[in-house]
Amino acid sequence: KSEVVIAWNKPMVRYGEDYVFGLTVHANHILLAPWSTEVLEAFADRLADFEVLKKTFKVPADWKVNKKLLTDMVKARIAEL
Repeated sequence: KSEVVIAWNKPMVRYGEDYVFGLTVHANHILLAPWSTEVLEAFADRLADFEVLKKTFKVPADWKVNKKLLTDMVKARIAEL
């Protein structure tokens, strides 16, 4: 069962005891964390327009949410578990 929780003062999606996705809002960008380097690698082509870091990726603060991308990443992360 998945749920939205606050962990480290940030909103996170948790599936059972495992974290699936989280985010942090900054002044100029939003940092998104799929909690998996494998998911980041699998979605590299779809993240090409963003700055991808070791375990996160940055989108502009005014980013129009790509619901399909985020849903697909969450599904991929849950499939890993």
